[in-house]
Amino acid sequence: MRALILTTLLTLWALCLPFSASAAAYKGEIKPKITPPAHALLVYRGLTSGPYFGILAGYDSFKISRYLNSATSLFSTTDNATINATGLVGGLTLGYGKYFRKTYYLATEVSYNVSAAEQKDSTSTTGSGNTITSSTQLNAYSSYGIGLRPGITLNNNALLYFKLAYNIVKLQTQRGVFTNNSPTSVVNATNWCNGVGYGLGVEAAMREHFTFRGEFVHTDYSSYHVSNTKFSPSDNQFVVGLMYHIT
Repeated sequence: MRALILTTLLTLWALCLPFSASAAAYKGEIKPKITPPAHALLVYRGLTSGPYFGILAGYDSFKISRYLNSATSLFSTTDNATINATGLVGGLTLGYGKYFRKTYYLATEVSYNVSAAEQKDSTSTTGSGNTITSSTQLNAYSSYGIGLRPGITLNNNALLYFKLAYNIVKLQTQRGVFTNNSPTSVVNATNWCNGVGYGLGVEAAMREHFTFRGEFVHTDYSSYHVSNTKFSPSDNQFVVGLMYHIT
């Protein structure tokens, strides 16, 4: 009889145990831990493999070294200088990325940017009652790029990446000589310069499908000539962007 009673009590205790645990959890005494699948964090937060596109906006800072090949009656050797053309930049990007072992990442992407970077530089000399001014006006316009972004995840919500890209930019250069503010010689030239860019970036998840990116890229562009002057441009570009991942 005692064995039967003991067995009955143990059975009732076992049946009531789940309800007791639930009640305790409800009161805050026990906090059940729910572990989502390993891939769920990545999927929900937006850091996923697959195609993506986005918008970019930031700042361009071009550094153009100007070298006079030879002195002439119009340009003197004092005309050598470094010009800094700066301005806002914005554009679009489209790419495809893939995660490996949920830690490593590799993406390839293409981009199109429009820059408002510009600068005007001038030097003047006075002699024989005349003031001769040589000036250079530089404007950056559209640019195209294709690149790779290998990276590594910092956590479930952030990615650190290195960017390597091949970029092409359109630069317009005006070289002018003015005598007492009257034009003596004005040359306009448009050049497409290409170069290799490299830099670092961070991409962070915002919500499902959306990520936010910030990156810095330095590009050394090919040189070009206008009249008897050589121009060697480079660019420091910082942009932020909003990406939408198609998954």
